[in-house]
Amino acid sequence: KGLLDDVKARPGLWRQWVQSGEPHTTVLPGGGASPEDADGNDWDNGLNVFQKILLIRAWREEKLLFALTEYVRSQMGKMYTEAPPFDLQRALDDSAPATPIIFILSQGADPMNLLQTFANSHNKKLQTVSLGQGQGENAKKMIDTCRRSGDWAMLQNCHLSKTFMPELENQVAYLAAQQQQLPAAFRLWLTSMPTDFFPVFVLQNSIKLTNEPPTGLRANMIRCYNEIKESELEIFAADETFPECSKEHAYKKMLYALCFFHSVVLERKKFGPLGWNVLYEWNDTDFHVSKQWLQLFLKEQGAVPWESLE
Repeated sequence: KGLLDDVKARPGLWRQWVQSGEPHTTVLPGGGASPEDADGNDWDNGLNVFQKILLIRAWREEKLLFALTEYVRSQMGKMYTEAPPFDLQRALDDSAPATPIIFILSQGADPMNLLQTFANSHNKKLQTVSLGQGQGENAKKMIDTCRRSGDWAMLQNCHLSKTFMPELENQVAYLAAQQQQLPAAFRLWLTSMPTDFFPVFVLQNSIKLTNEPPTGLRANMIRCYNEIKESELEIFAADETFPECSKEHAYKKMLYALCFFHSVVLERKKFGPLGWNVLYEWNDTDFHVSKQWLQLFLKEQGAVPWESLE
């Protein structure tokens, strides 16, 4: 008998599968999950993986992404389901003074803090201009200054300045024409949301990076910890004023709680007004500022200020 007939004949088993927490990993009726399976078709072995995904699409659409992720993992490998680390060093090595590096932005992803930290680690001066109304001349002057001094120039939010895009194309064309005279240390960094008026010439002659926010609580937690340096975890370890490293232990526990909280609010944001009454664009900057405040609280207090932190 067909699938619909089997659902009618064994509604309890199918209801149990549909209402399970993870239907994409739960055995279908007929897979030996209960004695009642013997009374009908073995759908768990009779359907292929893609057909099972179609069932999830029909009955548990909110679990479709998880099912597809599991499908890709089983067919192609785990590496295709996890975003690769955000490798600024590789982008820098592949670039040249006349080759801009473009960050393609997405909601909740802000590479500014990462880039500033990266510049500091290379002893580079990063000059920035956030594009918007009336910032065109400032952007031109900054690029010219950095081009002469060998500093890094950063133009943020190119998508907010449509009128400056022709000038940006001219600037990149000039850099390409003068590449032999440019200081080896000079770099032009750009950030922009996807937009149809961004110059094609600039896109074709640049290195493109994207830093999309990860999907799922676990992936968000992993990303938070990937952005924490080892030295930050040991920030209180060498402080002899705190016996038995009590603050080091407390800091690591609270840092974990902060990472967990940040990951949760990012996930809630995906549910729009159901997640938050007032939409707030939580991003990486919020996390890094909160982390700095946490360190400040612990450094300035003789004991862990639990009441203040709560």
